[in-house]
Amino acid sequence: MDLQRERRRSLNSLSLCGTGAIGLGLWSVIKTIMTFFANRNYIAEMISDIYTNSGVSEEEVSLKAVAFITYLLILAFLVLVFSIRLYVGKCANAEAKKGKKRYLYLIIALLAGFLYIYSCYLGILSIRDLTFNEASLTDDINNCIDKIAELLLDLSSAGVLLALFFSAIRSRILSNMISKQEAAHEH
Repeated sequence: MDLQRERRRSLNSLSLCGTGAIGLGLWSVIKTIMTFFANRNYIAEMISDIYTNSGVSEEEVSLKAVAFITYLLILAFLVLVFSIRLYVGKCANAEAKKGKKRYLYLIIALLAGFLYIYSCYLGILSIRDLTFNEASLTDDINNCIDKIAELLLDLSSAGVLLALFFSAIRSRILSNMISKQEAAHEH
């Protein structure tokens, strides 16, 4: 019966990680939307600089149209990312509660977990490369705080997705062991 207890613990962990994947996905969307609303002027200036530096005049390109299309693309990307996280989380919860075993969500969780680890690596490099200038010290400190917050969110996401993957694999292995054990007792 010790295997049963271990299996229940793995399934509880799987359910918790599934809910965590959905929650962190939702938080990522909210954080990104808040960042874009807070930095609308910066994004418009960045788009203007891109077109000005590429030799396209502002008369040729409506900056508002480009900004609107950019926002739509970002929104579509956020919906896609959240949909993937929602799928992974719902599949994990379905497996933990109803025993529905799917494999695609495990592959997605594992790949996303490694992508978040890579993102953490890039975040560490960007924090390491920050230079602080006296003229813009407040902005530099705020930028550093933002990068650290992003690093922590990515680290949390990687941890949740990888824990989800390993909990699912462990519960499946334990289920197979329990089935073999029960089959041996029947004979």
